[in-house]
Amino acid sequence: MTAILEVEIGNRVVIVEEGNLHDVTAAELRRLGMTRTDLLRCFAEGIGLMREVGPGARCRPVAYKLTQCGEWMVGRGWYSPANDPLMQGDCGRLQ
Repeated sequence: MTAILEVEIGNRVVIVEEGNLHDVTAAELRRLGMTRTDLLRCFAEGIGLMREVGPGARCRPVAYKLTQCGEWMVGRGWYSPANDPLMQGDCGRLQ
């Protein structure tokens, strides 16, 4: 399974996959409002957070910027039935 990090920017979410981590351009980092060092640190923290949850947990690591100090933090974002990828479309429905 590929590790991911969701980066919250205002009301948008950008998903960064492990395989594309080093392909993020300087322009994309500016749009995210973060440095490459911030991105790599947040990704590493996200991997650490996910080690503490079981494989069936419906959550993902989410990076968000604290408005008062500008520091990037990482936490767990829990899926609900409305935003869970496994609950979209016909996936998971009994026929």
